[in-house]
Amino acid sequence: MAEKELTPREIAKKNLESRLYQDVLATNNYQVGVENGKRGVDSWLNGAYSDVTGDKAFSENREELYRNKREMIRRAGVYGEPSMPTNADIALGIVDTIHRSLDEIALEELYEVMTSIDSAVKDKYSLPKKGKNLSRNEIIKKAEEVGAIKDKDGKKALDLEKLDVEYQEAFVALEDLREAYEESCSERLRNERRQKYFEQMNNAREEKFHPKPKEADK
Repeated sequence: MAEKELTPREIAKKNLESRLYQDVLATNNYQVGVENGKRGVDSWLNGAYSDVTGDKAFSENREELYRNKREMIRRAGVYGEPSMPTNADIALGIVDTIHRSLDEIALEELYEVMTSIDSAVKDKYSLPKKGKNLSRNEIIKKAEEVGAIKDKDGKKALDLEKLDVEYQEAFVALEDLREAYEESCSERLRNERRQKYFEQMNNAREEKFHPKPKEADK
C-alpha cells in the first residue's frame, strides 16, 4: 500500500521538527551574528557550526543534494559533473526551507513544534481562541483580497488594521512564534553543548580519581 502523500502543512511541520534543520539554523544564525558584529562570541556555541556541518546527517544531506543536481544536469542533457555542494549551499537550502515552512504552517501546528523545543512556551504563552488554523500565507492572501497590502517606500507592507481582529491576532502570534522558533533552536543547542561539556569534565575526573577496575581476561 502506497504511503499517504503529505500535505504542504504536514511537510512544513516535518521540516521545522527536523533536528538537523534546527541545528543548521542555530549555528548559521550564530556565525552570521558574530561576523556582522550583532553578537559577541559565545563559548558554548563557538565551534558548533563545524560540528553540525561535519555530522553524518549533514553529509547525507550534501550527498542527496549532489545526486539531485547530477540528475537535473543529465535530464537537461548537459555534459559534465556538478561540483560538490559546499556547506553554504546546504545551509542556504535548509534556511530557505525553514523560512518557507514558517510561512506555510498553521499557528496551532507551529505552537506544537515550539512546545516540543521549549516546554516553557506552553506555560507562558497561550494561543488566541480564534484563527489557530491560519497560516502566514493565508493571512497575506486574505490581506491582498481586502486591499490590506500597500506600498511603502517601494516595498509591500501589510496594513493589519484593515483585517478582521481574528486575522490580526493570529498574525501577531505567528510572528511571535516565528521569532521564538529561531531563538529557541539556538538556546537548546547552546544548553545541550554546555551540559555535554560538564558531563565530559565529570567523566574525566571520575576516570582519573575513581577508575573502574578492568575486567579480568576470560
